[in-house]
Amino acid sequence: MKASKAQERRTARRFDGRIMPGSGNTPFRKGDVQNIKKSIGDRLWIVECKTTSKLSIRIEKKWLDKVLSEVMGLGRDPVLEFQFEATASESKRRYYIVPEYLFEELIG
Repeated sequence: MKASKAQERRTARRFDGRIMPGSGNTPFRKGDVQNIKKSIGDRLWIVECKTTSKLSIRIEKKWLDKVLSEVMGLGRDPVLEFQFEATASESKRRYYIVPEYLFEELIG
């Protein structure tokens, strides 16, 4: 299975969500994954997933703009999840980017 599809499946399971067909390229099903219950911090999310087997990743503004535009008017919060694939010496590592307003709410 392709690493990006495996990441989407894992993210959907972890956040009690669904994988969006075509990675959200339809008018009503945006992002790669959407949770279906307010199970995490009593919030609904749209998650854009990125993965790499390299030692670095360049975060592109268009990824952030995409997920921000997808949540407009939906009552959901945007998340960019990226992961570094496992190597011989390290396991997979995942990181999340959220907007400042959401980070401030989450840290109280």
